[in-house]
Amino acid sequence: AGGAPLEVRVQAAGALMSLTDGNAENKVLAAEAGAIPALVAMLSAADAGGAEAEAQELAAGVLRNLAANARNRIAIAEAGGIPALVELRRGSRCSAVRGNASEALLNLAYRSAPNRE
Repeated sequence: AGGAPLEVRVQAAGALMSLTDGNAENKVLAAEAGAIPALVAMLSAADAGGAEAEAQELAAGVLRNLAANARNRIAIAEAGGIPALVELRRGSRCSAVRGNASEALLNLAYRSAPNRE
C-alpha cells in the first residue's frame, strides 16, 4: 500500500475506519492483514494540508480503533506508532488529526504499562 497513490491509501483507510469501528473481529483481521505498518507510514504523509491531512486523520483514526485490541496495541508500538502519533499530536495544524492522534494514544496507553513509558 505504501507505493499506491495517496488518494488510494486514503480510500483504503476510510474503508478500514468503517470496518473497524466497533467490530472486534475486523480489528484483528485488519492487523493480521498487515494494516498497522501501512497506517503508521501514513501518519507521516508529507504535509498537513489537503490530502495529506486527510490521510493522517484517517490513519490515526484507524489506529485508534485498532488499539482497542491488546495485541494490536503491541503491534502498533512495535511498528513505531507511538512516536509518530505523538509527533502528529504536537505538530499537526489540523484539529481532527490532533484529536484522532490523541485518542489513539489514549487507547494505546489503556491497560498497557509498557506503552506508557
